Amino acid sequence: AVCCAVIAVLIALVASSPTKGWSGRSLSLLDPTYASKYIPIIASVSEHQPPTWPSYFMDINVLAFLVPAGIIACFLPLSDASSFVVLYIATSVYFSGVMVRLMLVLAPAACITSGIALSQAFDVFTGSIKFQLTGASSNTEVDAAETSSSTAESQTNAVKTEKPEETAKNRPSRKSKKKEREHGEKPSTKAKAEKKRLLALPLESSVISLLLLVLLGAFY
Repeated sequence: AVCCAVIAVLIALVASSPTKGWSGRSLSLLDPTYASKYIPIIASVSEHQPPTWPSYFMDINVLAFLVPAGIIACFLPLSDASSFVVLYIATSVYFSGVMVRLMLVLAPAACITSGIALSQAFDVFTGSIKFQLTGASSNTEVDAAETSSSTAESQTNAVKTEKPEETAKNRPSRKSKKKEREHGEKPSTKAKAEKKRLLALPLESSVISLLLLVLLGAFY
């Protein structure tokens, strides 16, 4: 009964206030037009004015372009940490649009999401370079392995022809099973390699992109 009475009193106090219990500062954060309507002395301060688009580019510079890329990277895959980062950047962008001085709230969130975007970009470019460099050597090794296996199979076939007919009757079934397994495994490995090859970027473009990212970080 006491708890219900206290809750009823609190609800009555909140309902009786014109701002429903919110302070003027909180309402100016939630509603950017509140200060200009009801608190003109606060709206007259230059720091409390909403920022313009050039102020974003002047303050965070190239991070304005890297933040959307970082948000996309957070969704691949979406986890608890990445969802927290997305909510952090979304709320900081909203509050930074209320007044100019809250650009300080946006700066750390923009740095975090831009770092995620740069990390993903470096992973993609370095992975493509590694795949392109190791692709030629792996192809030569595969060709050598195929030739050695073919010569070994020819030698075993020649030896098996000299054996009695009874053993020859039992071996073809094993051979056919082995060939079926090999034919079933080879397409899957080939498909994986083909998929990796399609996802990999060309070597020249990857190197140029890495150099451009390094120059971007050096000049910023």
